[in-house]
Amino acid sequence: MSIPAYCSFDFLLHMAREPLLSELGSDSRAIGFLHLRDLVLNGVTIQTDVPKVQIDAQMDNPYFRHLVKNLRINANPQAFAEMRSNEQAFFARQPQSLYFLSATYSGEKLSQLCRQTGFYCFGPKPEAGRMFQDRVQDLVGRDKTTWQFLEELLQPHNAMVIADPYLFTENAVEACMKMVDSVVPRQQKCPYYLTLIGRSRGGSLNEIPLSMIKSRVDKIRQAVTRILPHAVVEFHTANRPDFHDRLIITNNVMIYSGSGLDAIGRNGEATKDSYWVAVSPYKRLSHNGVEGTFGYKAIKNKLERFNNWIKQSELAQTSNPLFA
Repeated sequence: MSIPAYCSFDFLLHMAREPLLSELGSDSRAIGFLHLRDLVLNGVTIQTDVPKVQIDAQMDNPYFRHLVKNLRINANPQAFAEMRSNEQAFFARQPQSLYFLSATYSGEKLSQLCRQTGFYCFGPKPEAGRMFQDRVQDLVGRDKTTWQFLEELLQPHNAMVIADPYLFTENAVEACMKMVDSVVPRQQKCPYYLTLIGRSRGGSLNEIPLSMIKSRVDKIRQAVTRILPHAVVEFHTANRPDFHDRLIITNNVMIYSGSGLDAIGRNGEATKDSYWVAVSPYKRLSHNGVEGTFGYKAIKNKLERFNNWIKQSELAQTSNPLFA
């Protein structure tokens, strides 16, 4: 299990040399570089923009030997040519991916691609530290607040899953409508997907009829499609005793919430003390007692669990690419 990554050859050459600390400029940038090198060497499957003969010419370099030995690098100049010639169609059909592109892409163009595709897009000497940061947001009860903090935790993204046992309650739906108005990326050009998973009964819930859930989801759908008219919004019920987590998962982050979407009330105040923890797919962590596992694997395990629930729900399939 690894993350697809499109890496220009000049980016790989930059990763395969030993930079001086003075070149990196700061401890945080040096740490970011080391995290990024580890991800490239051990956590992604690379498509690059040169023919195989150019890769083979670098076999004296231990980093390239490692990539070739572990089947983590493929020559695919055709994909990069298509990315150039038919940009929107190319990005529209990609699963979760990372893009480290050549110096022919300006910083402005890379920022535009990031906003329009929902993927991380960097140049050959990236400042990618944000990908590896541990980010936590505390909400303090009765403090005035907005969903702006969540937008900052979620961007960039192009697909999202919200799983919360109480998601289809009236208060949570109202909060969700306000939340999506803040976090759905307005410049998105690629397809956008939102999957909602909640209970219709069980625990402390009074039973919510399916017709009422559909009506409430329609309100969320309208809030999303006002921003992105072609967005896909789907819902699934999972009336399971083991459904406790309140999670938001996108193609670039997983967020644990102690309180769910009703953390911010109608009056714009935090309803209680709560915390929101952002887990990066690209950083190593402890998962199921195993140290050094990429967050991507932990997130995939959560998505596989949710997908099994979906297969048992009224709408037994999903079009959200996060489940692919």
